[in-house]
Amino acid sequence: MPEPVKGFIDAMLRADLAGPKKQRHFIDRVLQRLPAEHDFEQASYSTVRDYMRRRRPSMSRGSVRPSPTGSPSAAH
Repeated sequence: MPEPVKGFIDAMLRADLAGPKKQRHFIDRVLQRLPAEHDFEQASYSTVRDYMRRRRPSMSRGSVRPSPTGSPSAAH
């Protein structure tokens, strides 16, 4: 998968961190958005699935989570 496409998917996954869990991008939605918004039609389901499976956990680890005191702190 070309680097620019990875960046588009990463941006979608980062946006998911701020929204409700039910509104996360799933593989089918990413496959719809790539050709519609980024003129990329050569992504296969399995390639996008594998990439999202690898990237999603690393992005959620780097997110900001509330501490027990209620103020935000960086996740470790």
